[in-house]
Amino acid sequence: MRVLEVFGGPICRGGEESFVLNTLCSMDRDGLDIDVYTPCSVRNKSFWDKCKDMGVRIFTGDYPWQPGLLKRNVIYLKAGLNSHLKNHIYDAVHIHSGSVITLAAGAYTAKKNGVKKVIVHSHSSAPKINFKKMLTIDIGDKLIRENADIFCACS
Repeated sequence: MRVLEVFGGPICRGGEESFVLNTLCSMDRDGLDIDVYTPCSVRNKSFWDKCKDMGVRIFTGDYPWQPGLLKRNVIYLKAGLNSHLKNHIYDAVHIHSGSVITLAAGAYTAKKNGVKKVIVHSHSSAPKINFKKMLTIDIGDKLIRENADIFCACS
């Protein structure tokens, strides 16, 4: 089975990266061909080295990460992931983010490219609720429900 682990931003030293790396290190990977994708860069040499040691390939999209510009970063994710999925076939795509819109964009892009199992994994803490955030969550939630098959969240 071919699996793609997707990050919406650069791979640094955060909780999403720690979760994925800890899971990869402790799971039985027999019969699995696992790749990692980020539209940006890998800023965590330890993550890169450990993945390489396990035979996990890392692909980057070389887009610049622009903190505070969620819309632009989501556009980069969609474009980069779309391009990657046109050239690589996966049975499952597992998307990690603390952003509902990033999860929705990744799920939509994966389904559009024919991925059979799309997993969204929210790494979000409690949101700051305002009207714009509620609207974003409502739109993102609808897209996620239409395109994802499996839903995960940290507790």
